[in-house]
Amino acid sequence: MQTNSNLKNYHILQGFSLSRYIGDALVYAFLALYFNSLNLPAIQTGTLLASVPTMAICGNIIMSLISKSTKRNLLLMKLIMPFEMIGMVLIGFFDTFIPVLICSLLMNICNSCFYSLLDGVAGEVSASSNKKYAGIRIFGSIAYFIGSFSGGFLINSINYKFTFIIAATTYLIGYIIIYFINSNELNSEQNNEQNSNFLKVLFSNKTFIFYLVFYTCVMSMNNITDNFFSLFAKDIKGMPEDIYGIVYSSMILVEVIMMFISLKIKKINNKLILIIASLFLIARPLTLFFEIPYFMLFIVPIFRGIGWGLILAYNIVTLNTFLESKYITKAILVLTIFTQIYNMILNQFGPIIVEKTSYNIFFIILATIGTIGLISIAINKIKRKTEN
Repeated sequence: MQTNSNLKNYHILQGFSLSRYIGDALVYAFLALYFNSLNLPAIQTGTLLASVPTMAICGNIIMSLISKSTKRNLLLMKLIMPFEMIGMVLIGFFDTFIPVLICSLLMNICNSCFYSLLDGVAGEVSASSNKKYAGIRIFGSIAYFIGSFSGGFLINSINYKFTFIIAATTYLIGYIIIYFINSNELNSEQNNEQNSNFLKVLFSNKTFIFYLVFYTCVMSMNNITDNFFSLFAKDIKGMPEDIYGIVYSSMILVEVIMMFISLKIKKINNKLILIIASLFLIARPLTLFFEIPYFMLFIVPIFRGIGWGLILAYNIVTLNTFLESKYITKAILVLTIFTQIYNMILNQFGPIIVEKTSYNIFFIILATIGTIGLISIAINKIKRKTEN
């Protein structure tokens, strides 16, 4: 039921997303470059990269056990955000392996699971307001454009340390904003049987299993390509941080455009959109497999912008077509956990594969993984809730 409080929560989440995602972009869009700038051995760099998904797995497993309602999600978001801010401030003060690893562990156990919780809250608020989830998420994409565009210049002009402090400041603003959400409008139902049986419900749903394979393969391919594209652009092509920030922000700009377009479309085949999105995302590592000229580094990210923008707009919507709303947050957590397991493995061994072979070989491996996900969504007969 749509109320003024529902609409107010919807707009508050838009403002929160704007502040939160600016800070996120200032740190996480450049985190792989920061790790690489420490000039550590490949195994240690791989461990730092792998710490991101490893802690995301831990955080999401914990949240899957204690997240029992949307109202609880909001409380958990308020509890974990300060810890991420602390790690974000401290990490820039160190340049040796152990303290950087500790800060990374603290940041990343909070970061990924935070967005799973946020998606659950945003999904319910959107539905209760008769609004599209993309109307909230697009503010995050706009913020990521701002953060990634300015981040490279801040790092080059100042340094990583103060850029990360600025990021934590925008987090603090978002943290204040989130307290204005009226939690009384959120679902507080805590069905213990539902929460204990959610895995059985999800994994007995063939549509969800195929969707899990699709999401895990395509998203892990996309995430790891993000990390190694930044390293490839700097190490092989000599691209400085400020120019990389422009390249990254152009990718986000395309993402924003795609989400604007999705808001204007009333009815469309979600499966077809996800297939198209997968093709664009696969095109990026597939192109990077070949020896490309420098100017192509400015074109290839457009593929990611189109594909990721479509995924953002239609992922939650698609889940809602074949899962009951009470299982959406749990499903998001499961999808994230499986994706981060793949991310952990690929981040750990990626630097070693690159060192032993080349970036080109690693990119074609990533494209192959994404193709498995594409096949899974293509053959998935997505059944609506009433048919399950």
